[in-house]
Amino acid sequence: LFMCFSHNVLSQLELPDDEEEKKKLLTLGVFGTEKNTTFNAPMAAAVFNDYPENRTYLAVADTNNHRIQIFNRTGGNCLYLFGGYGQGQGNFRYPKDVKFNPENGDLYVADTFNNRIQVFSLNGVHSEVLGQLMDCLIIL
Repeated sequence: LFMCFSHNVLSQLELPDDEEEKKKLLTLGVFGTEKNTTFNAPMAAAVFNDYPENRTYLAVADTNNHRIQIFNRTGGNCLYLFGGYGQGQGNFRYPKDVKFNPENGDLYVADTFNNRIQVFSLNGVHSEVLGQLMDCLIIL
């Protein structure tokens, strides 16, 4: 599975053994600030497979909109959108990376210019702040 950003559009590709059989699974987004598949310089995406519920979630760090969008993978519908510019709990200043905890689905967001990592549930409920000292890049 390969995800890439180009001109504020997220493309997700499946790369089979035969390079000529590339199949585009999902394309999301246009430039904008509205809810549901508009982006302004998205920098990262992460996938979480909730096996007991048989659901797959796609989180996107919509960096210049200072927010996170969470989509269902199959339909590309925006299920949750949270954040906004600021320094308060649940706000962001240029979030640049997202990663899911594979055990419980918690979402870790690198809130770059606030020098911290914020932790959220799948539906965007804020649960924790980690750090305050340096720029963050998440590696799980």
